[in-house]
Amino acid sequence: MVYIKKVEKDTIKKCAGIYRNAYREEPWNEEYDVDDVEDYITHFLDSETKCAFAFVLGESIIGVAMGLLVPVIGSCYFRMEDICIEPAYQARGYGRQFIELMENNLKMKGCDSILLGTQRGFPAHKFYLRNDFKEIDSVLLYREIKR
Repeated sequence: MVYIKKVEKDTIKKCAGIYRNAYREEPWNEEYDVDDVEDYITHFLDSETKCAFAFVLGESIIGVAMGLLVPVIGSCYFRMEDICIEPAYQARGYGRQFIELMENNLKMKGCDSILLGTQRGFPAHKFYLRNDFKEIDSVLLYREIKR
């Protein structure tokens, strides 16, 4: 049985481990400090407009996703910042199930879409396209805030 639940303070360490494991893999090869990842996830727990979901298989958390509920006139959308599945469980359909369960939860919150950014050509980009995400005619812009 699979289901999602809200990440709580007592599951942050487990979710941070999943995040670190996933981003250690190709193509990211990132080595994040565990305290930094725990702090990052914790930031998504402190309001009604921030969400952190845990994906549970049986009794074990095997995935985590974080994002923001963004209000627009007449509804809202979910701006997904991160989603990852424990590497040992990837390529088994769990990512698709996780997104579908999140979508059902977000629908109950009044959301009508999920928006995310990823790098073109990366495995994540291909995963999203296979899972009914569409590229939109938009431009993502960046401006550094000088210190």
